[in-house]
Amino acid sequence: MKKLTCLMSLAIAGILLFTSCSQPGASGTAPASGNAAPTNTEAAGSAADGPKIHLKIGTNAQPGNMENTCEIKFAEFLAEKTGGRITAEVFDSAKLGDHLERMEGLRSGTLEMTTTSVGYCAQYVEELALFDLPYVFESRDHMFRVFDGEAGEVIDESLQEHGFKVLGFMDFGCRQTVNNVRPVATPADMKGLKIRVQETKASIDGLNAMGATATPMAFSEVYMALQQKVLDGAENSFPPMVSSKYYEVCKYLSLTNHLYYSQVILISDKLWNTFSAEDQAIIQEAQNEAVAWQRDFNASDEENLKNEMIKNGMQVNEADVPAFMEACAPLIDKYLETYGDKGKKLYDLVVAAKG
Repeated sequence: MKKLTCLMSLAIAGILLFTSCSQPGASGTAPASGNAAPTNTEAAGSAADGPKIHLKIGTNAQPGNMENTCEIKFAEFLAEKTGGRITAEVFDSAKLGDHLERMEGLRSGTLEMTTTSVGYCAQYVEELALFDLPYVFESRDHMFRVFDGEAGEVIDESLQEHGFKVLGFMDFGCRQTVNNVRPVATPADMKGLKIRVQETKASIDGLNAMGATATPMAFSEVYMALQQKVLDGAENSFPPMVSSKYYEVCKYLSLTNHLYYSQVILISDKLWNTFSAEDQAIIQEAQNEAVAWQRDFNASDEENLKNEMIKNGMQVNEADVPAFMEACAPLIDKYLETYGDKGKKLYDLVVAAKG
């Protein structure tokens, strides 16, 4: 009995010794710093802490268009990074209004985010119209260098003064021309053609300089106008042309290559400034990742979209791009004269970014 009691005492003593040595700082070895890096689980948990945020995003594009797909990706990345605390929802097809209506929604607080063109932003910062002029960019990479560089920072700073914060610039490819009358190879072929353009001054001036009769119209109205012969044609890049099925209402696709084009992603600056620095970083990171994904996908998909238009019956021809460039060249000088030093600063950055 004494032997059993002795063995039990030794076992209890061993357990107590093991327990005390397992406590932080209980042994002679100093504990690790109290600022040890969090585990992956802890990091994800910290992003999930904080107020719930829901971002409504308005676009003009039809379902399936790359503009919507990019922001759907953004919503997925946000949810993953925050455990669903920050969410986003895309409203396509101008359901929340056309470009300028959505931009005013950001200013008034009725909408959180929108996609639009830099040309529409010229309604608030007039010198931004330069970016909607034909042949201002020589390539897709040139456009990226401009918007991802100092010019992009200038655009962001100038738009913040009017209630908008820039989150990124998508790639929308190069704008081309479609119509129902004839193939367009030269500016002379454009004569008399009523071509739909965006409702921006630079778009109207640009297509008129190319020889067309520029006809501004809301994007949501274009298909029916083409179908009813109110318009002879339209100009746009491949993603919206295909998602809107322009091949059903137009016969000719002419590769005028007149504008490498981006959609800018905006968030209400007033709302942005209510977010913590941590949440701002998460939102920006998610948008950066979505834009990178979209740019890669769009570049690889452009030929597929062109082939889909051909498969659906469109006749494709190469245009005399140098002839169109010559016709549009005076516009740059005209706009630089109009917008003075601010316009010249932006255009100098465009020139500096050429390859």
